[in-house]
Amino acid sequence: MDIIKRLDEMIIKGDEVLRTHVPNPPNLIGSPTLNEAMFGAWKTQTIAFLESFLPQENAYLKEFRKSIDSAHSGTASTGSTHLNSQQIEQELVVPSGLEPFRD
Repeated sequence: MDIIKRLDEMIIKGDEVLRTHVPNPPNLIGSPTLNEAMFGAWKTQTIAFLESFLPQENAYLKEFRKSIDSAHSGTASTGSTHLNSQQIEQELVVPSGLEPFRD
């Protein structure tokens, strides 16, 4: 499995989920603003993928799980940011022979 390529795919899929954002009407607060089916599939696929190569206590995995709790644009955007950070680590740290950040 090419981890960097798969991270890129998950980032693209996260962007697709974010494009489903529909603002809530006035006076409606807290209702999901993203396509919930797409969000749920992206969340599940991403967690399964991250778990396939990161230890359970890895900071990126823990933060992704914690921050991706509802189908709102802010949570999906945070998830994409975590994936971007993990991709940078895989591209820069891992090939250098340094030990990846493991919290």
